[in-house]
Amino acid sequence: PSSAFVRRLATWTSIVYVSGSPMSSTRILRAISIRQNLKTLKSTRQNLKCIHRTFSVMVESNADEDDASKFRNLIKSGKHTLVGDEPVSMGGLDQGPSPYDLLLGALGSCTSITLKMYAERKKIPLEGVTVHLDHEKVYAKDCEGCVESTKDAKIDHITRNITLFGSKLTDKDKKNLMRIADLCPVHKTLESSSVVSTHL
Repeated sequence: PSSAFVRRLATWTSIVYVSGSPMSSTRILRAISIRQNLKTLKSTRQNLKCIHRTFSVMVESNADEDDASKFRNLIKSGKHTLVGDEPVSMGGLDQGPSPYDLLLGALGSCTSITLKMYAERKKIPLEGVTVHLDHEKVYAKDCEGCVESTKDAKIDHITRNITLFGSKLTDKDKKNLMRIADLCPVHKTLESSSVVSTHL
């Protein structure tokens, strides 16, 4: 017999006999069910540890330098530092991406990373991804699928165009990848109701 079969047999034997006494078939099935549920719970907890991460970013104004834009900000995350600013048309000096540029960048990079992770796990021959995004404010009445009660309000509309690279990609691969793109965590955050708590 295989080693896997022997392990299963040992498990069943330990369930059937408790303190040397045989168990009824009902109790055996109940014990097996409990054991399987415990394994599922353990696996779920491990997955939640990976999913529920806390992200921390610090943004500070840095307009002390003579040539610095009055809207220039340093965006710090761990060992990384980015510069944010506003374009000249908004009173800045265009020394870095605007807040909405950074938002689109977050969605685009999350989309690309999610697709690459999925392709690697499913052995899909994806060689590269390009994500082009545009943001605009539009009236909800011009938005297909919007709630009727918000038709006269303006909403944020993001257009995301994805290009997949890979000479061996099939139509099925592309369809699955496009489906997975909507499961990107940042995408889900933007489409859900987020709560922002502000403190001094």
